[in-house]
Amino acid sequence: MKGADTMKEQGRLKNSLNKFKKPLIITALAVLAISYYIYLSNKDVNNDDKMTSNSEASELISRDMEKNYPATPRAVLSYFIDIQKVWYKEDISEDELNGLVQHARALYDDELLAANEYETYIASLKAEIDTYKENERYISEYIIEDGYNIRYKSFNGRTYAFVNVKYYIREDENLRTVYEEYTLRKDADSRWKILFWKLTDGTAMEEQ
Repeated sequence: MKGADTMKEQGRLKNSLNKFKKPLIITALAVLAISYYIYLSNKDVNNDDKMTSNSEASELISRDMEKNYPATPRAVLSYFIDIQKVWYKEDISEDELNGLVQHARALYDDELLAANEYETYIASLKAEIDTYKENERYISEYIIEDGYNIRYKSFNGRTYAFVNVKYYIREDENLRTVYEEYTLRKDADSRWKILFWKLTDGTAMEEQ
């Protein structure tokens, strides 16, 4: 009888445990479902924020420079200055800055690259970006002179282009203009590359 009573007691315990397990399993599954929903919701929000904040940088970086290299001196400078506008003004990540720098340097002549080793170049650029942001300074807009005003010259078998650009620089509440002349040179693949640039008084461009 004692053995029978023991078996009955074990049976009742087993039934009780089974009854207890069911709500426990349901509760655990509910917690997992809610946790996964929260994870997905946060993931979607983070991705949306990233896409919104980095859209301009991402668009510039996504350009395939081998298949879609700018075809003219004006196109080279337009792409280069668009990159400058983003890195001086926008909040971008370290990876995005490196991506923009790599694309900008893809526009540089070999001689200019040789004079600006990568690590030194990016360190100097970061310091300049910090100065721009401290002074609330950024490139508001720019104008590249018309194609028919661009001057071309040949020297030692190489072709050069001289292009004037007018920058509108916003600093706090003030807007000022800066003029620069870019010298570009065709490489062995007939691609226009930036050789150097210099400040000008703007006379050449304003008199056109």
